[in-house]
Amino acid sequence: TSKDALTQRYAVEVVLLKEGLPFEVFSRLSDERVMTYYHIILYTKEAEADATRDAH
Repeated sequence: TSKDALTQRYAVEVVLLKEGLPFEVFSRLSDERVMTYYHIILYTKEAEADATRDAH
């Protein structure tokens, strides 16, 4: 499972990089903290999509 966890971590880091979070910031964070940021980004995107949809 450690390989799966590492693969997931890399996938999450790619998303964080695309969102403009500097690698130096999240590379030092635990997996748990990185996942927290990842979920915040997902929820924010979802909320923005909902707001856009509701505005039309």
